[in-house]
Amino acid sequence: MNVLDNLLGTDAGTQLAIYLNDHRAGAEGAEALARRSARANADNIVGEYLGDQFLAELRDDRALLEALRERFCVLPNPAKQCAARAAELIGRAKLNGALTGPTPLGRVLELEALIAGVVAKRQLWRTALTLPDVEADLFEERLARADDQIERLEELQRWASGEAFGTMT
Repeated sequence: MNVLDNLLGTDAGTQLAIYLNDHRAGAEGAEALARRSARANADNIVGEYLGDQFLAELRDDRALLEALRERFCVLPNPAKQCAARAAELIGRAKLNGALTGPTPLGRVLELEALIAGVVAKRQLWRTALTLPDVEADLFEERLARADDQIERLEELQRWASGEAFGTMT
């Protein structure tokens, strides 16, 4: 019996399944937000980064998360995925200073939400390093990429704040 067999069907295995499905739902919501924000910002540096590099990296990270879920025999939780999509849609209705369309404040808030999502994803990769029989180098690479994403998103958030609030940061 291997370590994986010891996890399956245990409280720890149940907790891992919940954890990975929560992250999967978060990944889906983050990807939807990034796609929408990329479209809304197609004419500036936010859209350039989100639409090119960032979305491709999110899809790649989601694929690794799917592989991790498969590795530990975690079945998808469609209810959580639907809830993540609904949360992203509800997020569009937030008060951002305009009844329709994107606003500078909305851009700031979307970038902050994406930063929070990447911070959570970074913790997922750190947690993955504690799991049995995982390829540590791959998760170390993802940790470094998450750090780069956070840094870039924070730069964009500072730019967006300057645009929204008329300040230079």
